[in-house]
Amino acid sequence: MRTEYATNGGWVLVPQINLSYQLNQLQVRASAGYAYRNADFTELYNNYNRTGIRSGSIGNPNLNPEKSFNYEFGFDWITASSSKVSLSAFSRNSRDLIDWTLTPYADMPRKENLVATGNYLLAKNQSSIQVEGIELDYLIDKKIDDNHSLKFKSGLIWINTKNSNGPLSFYLSSAPKFLANFTTTFSTKRIDFNLTGLYKSRNEQTANPILLPMSNSYFVMNAKINYRFSQSKYLVFIQADNLFNSTINDFIGAPLPGRWIQAGARFIFN
Repeated sequence: MRTEYATNGGWVLVPQINLSYQLNQLQVRASAGYAYRNADFTELYNNYNRTGIRSGSIGNPNLNPEKSFNYEFGFDWITASSSKVSLSAFSRNSRDLIDWTLTPYADMPRKENLVATGNYLLAKNQSSIQVEGIELDYLIDKKIDDNHSLKFKSGLIWINTKNSNGPLSFYLSSAPKFLANFTTTFSTKRIDFNLTGLYKSRNEQTANPILLPMSNSYFVMNAKINYRFSQSKYLVFIQADNLFNSTINDFIGAPLPGRWIQAGARFIFN
């Protein structure tokens, strides 16, 4: 139980509860809580005193704090001594969630430093937002013999976001609807082989005069090889990020790097 005081919101009570129960190989867990967040400096004052702003994100000093109730329920099942399956369901019900909304000049609350022909992203309170999702994870960490071992972890997550009062705002509309990722490492006496991958799928970004097009789905894989000397404190490695040189425009249309090769060494002296 926590309470805090803010000049724009007064005293706020923030209760939370977490429960967990283990029965043999099964662990059941649940949590619920209230969350509260004041707007940060960018959300309040970004571009507030600059003149001649033609486009971009504009802060709003009249924002109310965010409030939300969060719930989660799940279980972990240890299927064997070296593996585990986890399943979780979660929900977040928010009021006054702060996000950026495409707003024409005519609807801007303060126009002194703006241009009449401009389009802007104004920080606003979204009245009622619901986020619901399911997450599934699998982990295995197995020693094959004295010189070989395998580690593998994968996860899937589905997310559904709804705004009861209209279309989704900037961050909410850009959030993924489905994510899948994995990481695996196969180790021998001297060499580690590592692969990681991420697949992301989200709504296609609608025409926006401010932002660049964003990839609505993509897959990226990274690879790394470590070579250990006689003592594990010394190793050299080579790493390739975005192994397949995929072309990806991520959040707000920012292009991500193509294939990126790195090499290095690590030495521990003590």
